[in-house]
Amino acid sequence: MKYILSLTILLTLNACANDYFYEYGKKVELTPINTPSTRSLHSSDTKYYKTKDGRKIGIKNEIIVKLKKEVDPKGFFLKYNIENTEHLGSTTYLLKLSPSQNVFTLSQEMYKDSNTVYAVPNKIQKYFAR
Repeated sequence: MKYILSLTILLTLNACANDYFYEYGKKVELTPINTPSTRSLHSSDTKYYKTKDGRKIGIKNEIIVKLKKEVDPKGFFLKYNIENTEHLGSTTYLLKLSPSQNVFTLSQEMYKDSNTVYAVPNKIQKYFAR
């Protein structure tokens, strides 16, 4: 019984181990939380998380990526098997992932790619005015 419990805890921790992304050169680690109880205008494909500093954010299955100027976008999208894109401006794109693609794994890989300036999941968060 202890073995099954330990294995379950280990698998749960391992499943959440990849729930992070890089923002402004810093790793942002996330913990899954239940969908907010308030009415949401966002689609049902949004999953909610809490950051280590207590911020609550929603993550869609989309990545915002800025490519370096000399990079061919079509080749980049092909490399990562991205079929649905939206050009946001200059060299910035919104990549809409298929349900089988993991937004965290892919954004981490793209962040480390020498062809990108940045790659972050498309997130929803509350901003407060000072």
